[in-house]
Amino acid sequence: MIRLAAFDLDGTLFNSSSRISDVNLAALDEARKRGIRIVIASGRPYTVVRHVLEQLRLDLTDSYCITLNGAQIIRCRDDKELSGSFISGRDVRDIAGFVLPRGAFMHTYSVRRGLLLSRMNPYSEIELFGGLVKHAEDNFLKLDDNEKFYKALVAAQRELVDQIAAAVPDELRSRFKVIRSLGTLLEFLEPGTGKGPALARLAEELGISAGEIIAFGDEQNDLDMIEYAGTGVAMANGGEEIKRNADFVTLSNDEDGVAYALRRFCF
Repeated sequence: MIRLAAFDLDGTLFNSSSRISDVNLAALDEARKRGIRIVIASGRPYTVVRHVLEQLRLDLTDSYCITLNGAQIIRCRDDKELSGSFISGRDVRDIAGFVLPRGAFMHTYSVRRGLLLSRMNPYSEIELFGGLVKHAEDNFLKLDDNEKFYKALVAAQRELVDQIAAAVPDELRSRFKVIRSLGTLLEFLEPGTGKGPALARLAEELGISAGEIIAFGDEQNDLDMIEYAGTGVAMANGGEEIKRNADFVTLSNDEDGVAYALRRFCF
């Protein structure tokens, strides 16, 4: 029996217009009525995820979410961070020293200051989500050693991100978890961070086993969550790696693939 359903946002619960369709909303509402706990597991910050939870009309007194690709677990009742993982200002400087000379842009999420941009760029709107996320520009090569960050992101055209991903030196790969979250985004996180580990911690907190979980995703950053869940569902628009490792491939995010799989496995 499924007791918890975890959903990525971009490319999964969101369609290509970054909206949740009425069909998917109705399916999520039916899941809640059947006692299935809904958890959003996203690379986005809590500001965006909470907005989505409110759109889903969830009772936030009993909701949790996984944000920033597992760097945070938040209890929505009081906005309390139950779990956090961090990289340092020195870490972000070292990543920037490798990335910025190659012509890419960078974003990072500071614990204290929120979203920082190396400079405003064509990919910034992905992170700003229509103005929901406050931001500032900063010099990533001059960040303080001891400032704490949740993650650092590389943003560029897909071809350049491909090149940068292939060229990440072993020294950086040994220090960080390096994952693709979109074709135009590459992320650097603390090595033990991920949606899968965060989902496992949350499930333990709630007394739910992996076999009672269904998880949905489309990109590399969803892979450990798909593998952890008893039922891992990949979107048809997802990458080949995640589709190979999923238990089921559903319809695309523009074809209400979430609703299709919920009806198949939960209703």
